[in-house]
Amino acid sequence: PEVLEFFRRNALSIKEICMEEFHTVFVTSCHQVYVCGHGQGGRLGIGKEKPLLIPTQLPTRGESCIHAAVGLNHTLLLLSNGGVLSCGSNLHHQLGISPYAEHSSTPRYVNINATRPFGVISAICASRYHSVFCTSKAIFACGLNAGQLGCRDNRMDFFTVPQQLAVVGRETDLITHVTTSLGSVSYATSSGDIFTFHQFQCKKIMRCPDIVKLESQGGHLASVVNGIEGGEDLKITWLTKRGTVFIWQEKRGISKCSIGTGRILSICDICLRNDTLLMVTKYGEAFSGLMKTRETGVILEKVTKNSEIPCWCSVNIKQFSNMHRALSITSDPKGKNIAVIQAHPSNPVGFRRANTRTSSIASHMKSFLEQASEYDNLHDITFSINNTKVAAHKFIMASRGCPWSLLQKSSVQVPSGIPLVIFEELLKFVYTGDSALLHLGKCREPFLEIADPVKKLAEAATFAGVEELQKRLQSLRFENGVIYCFKELKGLPSSPPMCFDRQLLPALCDVDVVCDDSVILKAHKCILAARMEYFNNMFMSGWTEAEMGMKIHLQCSSRIVNWILDFLYTDRLPESLGCEDLDNIIKLLIASDQYLIDDLKDECAIYLSELLSLKNCVMILQLANTYNEQSLKVSVMEYIAYNLNAVIENRYLEFLDDALLSELNDYCRESLAVKFKDRAICTYFDAPSDEEIVEAALEMSFTDSPMEFPVIADEENDRQKLGSSGKKKTPKKIFAASPPGPVFSPSESDRIRMSVSVESAFSPSSSSFESSFNNYEFPLLSESFSAKAELAKSPPKQSVEPRRVYPPKLSQKQRKKLASEFEEKLDLNQDEVKPKRGWAKIELPPETPLELSRSPITEPAKKIQEAGPNLVEIIAKEQQKRTNLRKMTTKPFHLTQMEDSAMLDLEEFYNVGCSYEERITITRVVPLNVAEPTWMPLSRRLPVL
Repeated sequence: PEVLEFFRRNALSIKEICMEEFHTVFVTSCHQVYVCGHGQGGRLGIGKEKPLLIPTQLPTRGESCIHAAVGLNHTLLLLSNGGVLSCGSNLHHQLGISPYAEHSSTPRYVNINATRPFGVISAICASRYHSVFCTSKAIFACGLNAGQLGCRDNRMDFFTVPQQLAVVGRETDLITHVTTSLGSVSYATSSGDIFTFHQFQCKKIMRCPDIVKLESQGGHLASVVNGIEGGEDLKITWLTKRGTVFIWQEKRGISKCSIGTGRILSICDICLRNDTLLMVTKYGEAFSGLMKTRETGVILEKVTKNSEIPCWCSVNIKQFSNMHRALSITSDPKGKNIAVIQAHPSNPVGFRRANTRTSSIASHMKSFLEQASEYDNLHDITFSINNTKVAAHKFIMASRGCPWSLLQKSSVQVPSGIPLVIFEELLKFVYTGDSALLHLGKCREPFLEIADPVKKLAEAATFAGVEELQKRLQSLRFENGVIYCFKELKGLPSSPPMCFDRQLLPALCDVDVVCDDSVILKAHKCILAARMEYFNNMFMSGWTEAEMGMKIHLQCSSRIVNWILDFLYTDRLPESLGCEDLDNIIKLLIASDQYLIDDLKDECAIYLSELLSLKNCVMILQLANTYNEQSLKVSVMEYIAYNLNAVIENRYLEFLDDALLSELNDYCRESLAVKFKDRAICTYFDAPSDEEIVEAALEMSFTDSPMEFPVIADEENDRQKLGSSGKKKTPKKIFAASPPGPVFSPSESDRIRMSVSVESAFSPSSSSFESSFNNYEFPLLSESFSAKAELAKSPPKQSVEPRRVYPPKLSQKQRKKLASEFEEKLDLNQDEVKPKRGWAKIELPPETPLELSRSPITEPAKKIQEAGPNLVEIIAKEQQKRTNLRKMTTKPFHLTQMEDSAMLDLEEFYNVGCSYEERITITRVVPLNVAEPTWMPLSRRLPVL
């Protein structure tokens, strides 16, 4: 799936999508309409029949659109005032306009005079040959009457204007849902009854309460006008509040959809197209399922909570990738194109422009005014008041309305009637836009010594030419140490936000800023020093840059420097910056961090939080962590936690640092609704505890060699009878680490035969027993029972080993003689030579009694390991060869062309033709493990005619 970038870039939220074979209509949350597709017949309503590849807004005559519906060649729009607009082809009278016209390339109002007695139109539907308009009490339709409109009147094959349909139901019922398809019109009432108009009849389907959505597909047409007939079987599906989906089919009756998944899906939206059911769950997942209904003849007339549906419709679903916030789903009539409306990925994120920082330009200018003195290098004008000099700056005074005639001199004498404290309040208003005398209530202590401080401040404002302050003081009066507002005024007028114009008075510019691209920008030292600590230290400390006419170099492009200067003068960034490239905003944030502009850095963080997406969230998170922007970092972590499924599915977190990934992991665990710390592994009620398992492990004792437990002679004598082949069977032997019970001594002949069998053959059970100790620290009981399964398997055919030659059959006396001689040899060599065993030797080091090691493999084991592959391995290799051959033969031609182009590019990149010191060869790697192609005769592939 791909995101429509047009709506994302323009910040448009879509609430409804209507798709047809040739065009699509979008309705936004602000009730605007956008269309795109093929415009033949005027179906787009833009006044032309040209195609539109990019969604274009459709004018709706100044009204808001609340709902849309589309047919194959026409479009319907339901407006907020109850009117309906239609455009497109009117060949079958489906537009409902009067007088009749063959087509309309612009939206025109539908003649809905017949619907006014029944209330306002609440829903509209459209199909290929007709249109449907629904109120809470009645249903109206216009277009071709081919059985889907219910009534049969041979004199009227078309309804030019909407006509009322004969709705069936109780008088007290309201129509809650309506839908239409090629050959039907279906609706549901408030009591849960579902009806459909099909083949000139109104049929009741069933009663099902709590219907959320109703969909229909197919239907047969019965019309001889222009040869229109045919169709397909009618299907009606609906969704209940409990998330259950039912489907009614014309020939099979009602079926309850059984979703083929291992978990319960809480479905909130459905869309039926042919045999495909599209679904959306409340968790934002989107699925597509193929329906298969079992044949049955049972038809239900009513569905209740306790009723059982005898017919089930299995739906084999497949989840759409990269869809985790789906709200609704729709598709075209053939189901080839699917559209899904998703919730915005940053909906729950609270870090937005509504929570922006407060402006700091007033506090910066106040600090700068308090810092100014007649001895610094930045002031360019002084005011003398009673032998006291007050330093100021011409550009700031001129920006606040002071006349240029007052600022031409470097020293100005203030009239004697204006006290020093009053003139300081005047300068405070000029620099910050606020003053203590502009607040209602009791005056502060310095102003109580003056008879009327408000009047004195007004005289000072008149002297300095600050008209804004004069207007604000006209609404105030001073009485008995308290400032009042005149009764006719409800309150003080609000002051505009504090800002300066960089382009104002270019003659007062006293510094040049040189960018990386050699662009020179003019600026004022007073503003730079007041707003940036970097320039304040530079100009106040007597550096060479503080001299007149010096140039300042900033390691940024002219665009970045322009944005920085605009922010310093106005304390805000231009609105168009949000639509700029993300890289420029990142560069601006880096520059603000480099030059210690914290306010600009926070503003860039707000812009970046608004541009968050699944593709750039990890990159922005690393950026916020690198430049210590905590507010942005928390915002991105919250964004990732909300969209964790999509981020993990697209493998975006693979590029994140380990430390930052660990921090993100902790944040997600704390922020998610399901607390991970509250989760616990639940065991069975009778499962042993960890302490019991440890105690059982410590009680286990292992010896250096496995003990031999011979079987009981009486039982084995019965088992060793001659089988069908006439050969005797070798008795089974049991080996274990510790004796589980009492040991029974076997007979003499059994013990001899068991000893001989150890030397003559290698027991397959030993390998299973050995692997149980090799793979796990604690032996599993299930491994000891695998010996029988191993004995039951036939050994693989060994072509390398020579064929075993068995000794000739001996008489009873000869066997007894050989047995006695062998027993004597065993008694003599028992302490010197250990018998050979075909299993591993168990060794237990004293420091780790549960850690088992393997003894060297004996010679018989080596021979078996060196044997050829078994049948399973051979079959697996052959299947792999066939798979590789199939991939080679079915490889698309365009991939081969891409490989050839890549090989040519590599040859050109490495300069293969002119490289004389080394030899470079570029070839296509072909898998070696490929089956030989099998050529089939032509007679087997083609039928003989």
